[in-house]
Amino acid sequence: MSNLISVVMPARNVGSYIGSSITSILKQDLNELEVIVVDDSSTDSTAAVVEATAKSDRRVRLVSNTGAGLIAALNCGVAAARGAWIARMDGDDLSVPSRFTEQLHACTSAKARLCGSFVRTFGATIPRTRRYCLSPEAIRRQLLFNTAFAHPVVFGDIRLFRDNPYDPAAKFLEDYELWSRLAAKDIHMINLPRVLLRYRKSSGQITTKYRQDQDYTRLRIAESYRAATAPDFPADVLATIHDRTGTCAPSQTEVATEYLCALAERGEDVENIYRSNLFKFLFHNAITVPWRTCGPRLSRLLTSKQMATLKMMKVLRLSPLRENWRQLYRMT
Repeated sequence: MSNLISVVMPARNVGSYIGSSITSILKQDLNELEVIVVDDSSTDSTAAVVEATAKSDRRVRLVSNTGAGLIAALNCGVAAARGAWIARMDGDDLSVPSRFTEQLHACTSAKARLCGSFVRTFGATIPRTRRYCLSPEAIRRQLLFNTAFAHPVVFGDIRLFRDNPYDPAAKFLEDYELWSRLAAKDIHMINLPRVLLRYRKSSGQITTKYRQDQDYTRLRIAESYRAATAPDFPADVLATIHDRTGTCAPSQTEVATEYLCALAERGEDVENIYRSNLFKFLFHNAITVPWRTCGPRLSRLLTSKQMATLKMMKVLRLSPLRENWRQLYRMT
């Protein structure tokens, strides 16, 4: 089937949620699909729930990953796929009914080979819509700083995933590494400006537990991407921007701030990528924001709410590493 969609769903100990996740796929507008659940040695009811569902719907398959980890599970699912398209999904998220219809149409009409969308968070978090840059050019620029996609809602040509497997060395940020590698090859990638997935947040997720490892890997990926696509971007500035510890020296913060301001002021700031990442950088270094030298430029580039947040954090000497201030950033 030329348009068969293979949903790759790694799963580990999500027995309480995976039934609903699979149901949200089986109720899609499109019927030409298969669900490949790669069980990573779950110790709860995950496998039993999937097996029971597979008995009633042949589109569902259970594959064992024997505890090899997420990246191996992703590559295992891609290898088992029979379709022309890969759709990512986690075992505790929910896809909206029109997701695959919209993403398939976007890929075929816009000739994109990878398509993401906005997502809506729920669970152990303040519900909010996560928005991502839309155009190929904005995505290419964003990848200097961080990922440009929500991984569980990505949809793309199976050949991309077969020819460019997830990198085992990119633990915790395997998606960012893959999108950066594809962008360096000038692969056409887009996001849709609509919520196509409800993304569950839990206190035990990798993104909450291993931030230091993530930060190190993120910088390594960003530096490789910079060297391949933006060699004029200073490596030392990029390293400062990716320092999430809040311990940058004032001189480092000033140099990076001036550089990002200059990029944002050129009039070529597609989808405000540089302004957005300027605020993110300053949020993590609020104590050393160079107000004396850069204050007027910042007041022109940032919103009044962003400026007030940065000033409050500087005066009160608040650390951006505390969870309550990460929540504050998300609401700014």
